[in-house]
Amino acid sequence: MGKYIRLLRLQDQYLQFSSALFGGIFVHDRSWSILYWAVAVTFLSFSAFIVNEVTDRKDTDRYSWNKVHRYYGETLDSRIVWGIFWGFSLLGIGISTAIGYFWWGLATWVIGVFYSLKPIRLKGRFAWDVLAQLFVWWGLPFLASVWWRIDPYILASFIVITSMVVWSAFYPYQIADFQADKKAGLSNTHVQLGVKGSTWFGFLLGVVGIILFCAFRMWIWIGWVLPVFIFTPVTLGLYIQWLRMDRDSKILLGMQTYSTIAKPLGNIFPLYLFFVWRFL
Repeated sequence: MGKYIRLLRLQDQYLQFSSALFGGIFVHDRSWSILYWAVAVTFLSFSAFIVNEVTDRKDTDRYSWNKVHRYYGETLDSRIVWGIFWGFSLLGIGISTAIGYFWWGLATWVIGVFYSLKPIRLKGRFAWDVLAQLFVWWGLPFLASVWWRIDPYILASFIVITSMVVWSAFYPYQIADFQADKKAGLSNTHVQLGVKGSTWFGFLLGVVGIILFCAFRMWIWIGWVLPVFIFTPVTLGLYIQWLRMDRDSKILLGMQTYSTIAKPLGNIFPLYLFFVWRFL
């Protein structure tokens, strides 16, 4: 049964859950519907990762440096795989519907599934891979509970600035897979930009995001989000180190090391946000 549990990628489920709680905190909503929505998007994320795992095991996982993907050769019963997929899909959509978020849940499911599912496979398309991940992991889970409660200009500013900072911190995880994605024939953003170009892209996003965060003095009305932005200068410092390296192989090794350390730390963030949402 362990091989089917691995399909859910439990270690990577902190993003959407956190984003949903983020929305509740943003509008000071402590109703249980926020937590139900966080659970719903997590179930929908399970479905998306199942499709991702099944698809990637046929190409990118074969070349991956990450031990998470070392199971690409194991045999899976397709009836069990798709039974789990539809089970979590229906649970996620069902909970979304019950709390009035049906369309948000459906959009999250569609983008999450088609991020990996061939022939569309957004993860292999320039720019679409970035947009899809930002929408499904951050934008949609956050916006579902806030879009009608906040001034659209403030909300748009917050979304754009936070997306820059979030992607700057997350992008090394993607770039670390450069060799595997290239060998698999994907044409996603970091493959098209190259290792050095992608590193500059991630660095500049973080710099611009921090500048705008300070220019808008966003800490005045969202002080609880400061830990996210405090982490950004650390990431930018690493970007500077990577940009000074003379070989792509060194940059990739540095980003792979970063991924193995930073990703597990991300699992602390949902606990922090849950405490803020429930008690502060």
